Amino acid sequence: MRLVIRSVYNNNSVLVELGKGKQAIVSGKGIGYQKRPGDEILSSNADNLLYLEDDRIKKHFATLLKDVPIDIVVTSFTAIDMAKKTYHYSVLNYIYVTLTDHIFQMYKHLMNGKYQTSMVPDIHERYPTEYAIAKDVLKLINKNLNVHFPDAVLGPVKLTNEII
Repeated sequence: MRLVIRSVYNNNSVLVELGKGKQAIVSGKGIGYQKRPGDEILSSNADNLLYLEDDRIKKHFATLLKDVPIDIVVTSFTAIDMAKKTYHYSVLNYIYVTLTDHIFQMYKHLMNGKYQTSMVPDIHERYPTEYAIAKDVLKLINKNLNVHFPDAVLGPVKLTNEII
């Protein structure tokens, strides 16, 4: 697939033209390094390809990529892709923006010592797939960002023999 750079957000993410007026955000380590609009990149170098079908998403995503560290963006994309592939979970493309922003805000609170566990309702029985995804995403976030969000962010459920 021919990917022509329209805008470079940072060293690891670019906006590309796909032809016929279609655009996508491409992320991958160093994919935007020393690149300019008009340059071509290989799709094989992309870790993630997010098709942008809505101008509102394009605008929010451009702002987000300028403000959020790439490790958080990549972790969010990885989490969403995992949910789609492992659990065959259908999501709207806008989740790439909203989840990334949510993780970034929680990360900032945690790093500034202002993180507080909220009273999340217990969803594990009513939404078992979503709960399983959330558990996997929490592990991924803690590992990739080298932080420790408590399991309590998942709600008051029994994970072992204890109530969290």
